[in-house]
Amino acid sequence: MNWFVCRLAVLAAAVLVIAACAAPPPLRLHTLVPADAAAMRAPAGPSVLLAPISVPPALDDPRWLVRMPDGSLSRLENDRWASPLPDELRAALLQVLASRHGVVDARSPGAPAAQWQARIDVTRFDTAADGDVVEEGVWALSPVAAASAPATQAAGALRCTFAWHENAGTGSPALAEAHRRAVAHLADAIGATVVAAARGQARDCPR
Repeated sequence: MNWFVCRLAVLAAAVLVIAACAAPPPLRLHTLVPADAAAMRAPAGPSVLLAPISVPPALDDPRWLVRMPDGSLSRLENDRWASPLPDELRAALLQVLASRHGVVDARSPGAPAAQWQARIDVTRFDTAADGDVVEEGVWALSPVAAASAPATQAAGALRCTFAWHENAGTGSPALAEAHRRAVAHLADAIGATVVAAARGQARDCPR
């Protein structure tokens, strides 16, 4: 009987080991919102109306699209943004705008009426397996009074390009952090321009 019980115990342990090996890798959710952004809050200043952010269709998916060393693209099932990429970008940008520049989301409760509208078109959002991330696109700032016209044609509109390259090292947490740095660079460029515009200063594309 003891021999039989021992055999059952060994068999049960083997089944558990096999099940553990067969278990799928854990799902990792990442965000573009900086972890310390909420702790840093600049005095409230001008408000901005941030239009929906456009991204290439292939990137409008929470699952990561990674560029492999051979140039091919791979869709990762177990590394995902916590929400669709346009929503992640919007949340991160608004958080950094508020925390570093005091620029308030015009849609938030109690916010003053927006004087400016910002539009962002992301044309490239690369995540490379070797540790490099690249974010490129165009952003435009225009008076809300002219918001019904395209941002590039509205009177007083400013149109700027951006291109950020960050080296992250390897691993998905490091790649997510590099993307957060690049998004923060974009928020800093927009925030500085909005603050300058609110003060009546010249609005130029940051260099």
